[in-house]
Amino acid sequence: MGGYAGKMAWIDLTTGAVKVQELSEEVRRKYIGGTALAAYIFRQTNFQALDPLGPENLLVFSTGPLTGANVPTSGRFAVAAKSPLTGIWGEADSGGRFGLGLKAAGYDAIAITGKAASPSVLTIHEGNVELVSANGVWGRDTYDTYDILTQEYGKRAAVVCIGPTGERLVPLANIMSEGAHARAAGRCGLGAVMGSKRLKAIVADGTFRTPVAHPTELMQDIRDITPRMLEKMKRMRTFGTPGAVVGNAVLGDLSGFNWTNGNCGKAVECLSGELMLRDYGSGKYHCPPCAVGCGKEVRVPKGPNAGKTAPLEYETIGGFGPQCGVFDFEVIIEANDLCNRLGMDTISVSGGIAFAFEAAGKGLIKDPVPGGKLEWGNGQAVLALVRQIATGEGLGAQLRGGIRNFARRLGPEAQPFAMHVKGLELPYHDPRALSSLAVAYATSPRGACHRGCTYTIERNPMPGLGIPEPLDRFADKGKGRAAALMQNFADLYNSLKLCQFAMTTFDVPIVVKWLNYVTGWKMDAQELLRVGERSLNIKRLLNISCGLTKADDTLPYRITHEPFSDGASAGHLPNLSLMLDEYYEFRGWDKEGVPTVSKLRELELA
Repeated sequence: MGGYAGKMAWIDLTTGAVKVQELSEEVRRKYIGGTALAAYIFRQTNFQALDPLGPENLLVFSTGPLTGANVPTSGRFAVAAKSPLTGIWGEADSGGRFGLGLKAAGYDAIAITGKAASPSVLTIHEGNVELVSANGVWGRDTYDTYDILTQEYGKRAAVVCIGPTGERLVPLANIMSEGAHARAAGRCGLGAVMGSKRLKAIVADGTFRTPVAHPTELMQDIRDITPRMLEKMKRMRTFGTPGAVVGNAVLGDLSGFNWTNGNCGKAVECLSGELMLRDYGSGKYHCPPCAVGCGKEVRVPKGPNAGKTAPLEYETIGGFGPQCGVFDFEVIIEANDLCNRLGMDTISVSGGIAFAFEAAGKGLIKDPVPGGKLEWGNGQAVLALVRQIATGEGLGAQLRGGIRNFARRLGPEAQPFAMHVKGLELPYHDPRALSSLAVAYATSPRGACHRGCTYTIERNPMPGLGIPEPLDRFADKGKGRAAALMQNFADLYNSLKLCQFAMTTFDVPIVVKWLNYVTGWKMDAQELLRVGERSLNIKRLLNISCGLTKADDTLPYRITHEPFSDGASAGHLPNLSLMLDEYYEFRGWDKEGVPTVSKLRELELA
């Protein structure tokens, strides 16, 4: 049983029943953990009939076999549910300590269904599951909730929780952990699913230790590779994810003004990771067991939480910064702090605000906001809209349902600049700068998502996947195949529960070796990569059951029809149609994007 506790818990909040299920070796080998294991669990449901905010929806938290084995970057966890924002497959991933806490409590995964009679906290201690009152934390922000519960249950306890927006079932709500260190399972509105179950928080701890079949060989290999990892991730260690602002802006990958400007030189001047740490840096945070320490804390300069600290990430800077025409770190830091405390996805919230600014400029919105005119660069309007989305007041009542829903209300004129795929707002990497992102966004099972990490192979080689040299970032031919390969690897990474920032360091041969050292198996690369492929095919089938078709594998009009006029990516548009056909063919799907029977048989899914 190397790598596993060997069991998961089915928890019904309505009845209080807890059913413990053994995870067979067949299930462990075919699905490993993380979102692949969650996909296996959801395949046992009538997925298309699930109401995302109904008691029948499952909320699955899962770890992986490397969780707790002291493998670098492996202290992560996955969350999955049917998304209230998109109505299809929803998943999120987070660092912090909760994955380690859940494994230490004796479970590889938990699947939560039902709805508590009153606001509650779920405690999992040494395998024992108990539902207790959330009095004292219901209504509190995520920082306070974490502090109160760790004080009550001890510093060793790992906590995930929702903020006030999750309690109010806002479709942009996320699930947070680590208090002021603010690790976020940030996408698809899974905080609203947790809130719909009247579940404020989960507290997990215990003394179970992940068994390792070959500990000496594993630790020697980790010692050998750690210096290389630290050297390769040197910039990440120094500046965290904000260290990517300059390089991405220069490349045209970080665009601005709701994806219209590919030459964000002002971001380089005003919003670099170097300037952030120089002017506002206050510390850093390590996810155990990771030596990189990419979490960079900043001091909140203004507002009700002035003087306190919060982490700041690249995506949040890109969204509240250039996309909203804001080049003031103080506004971005305050907006970020508000979202973290309230428990909201900074990507979807900032994308919605950028959309509102453009819609107002075109005369489609006339609603006033307390922060003044809805226009590029108005930081006070940004902060006002964050608060309104959380409370449901004013324009926030429209924005809290996501860009897709708001654009439909505004009419046909709003569609060309509604930046989402399948209802999920785009993360801040532009397919006009890195063309593989076009097919990755269009085909990701949760909607617009860069977790397939396809852009990695346009900057770095991946020899373990048969990609010995970085690919031409503007080329279209070959990107469908490459995107499918990277999605498979990324899904596998998320099942092992490794951090994707380390993908170019821990290539396929390394993760195969580590998994075998931990589990005692003798897997080869082909069998292991098939785990990711199998997972993605299940998610595809679940989405098809909800009515998705090839027509949904698309991109916002702006990405395919409006090239940048200047900057390093000027004039380029990705050829999505070419890449999509190649992607389907390589995946063994038919021309409409449906997995064929022969492919499902090959994956043992028929």
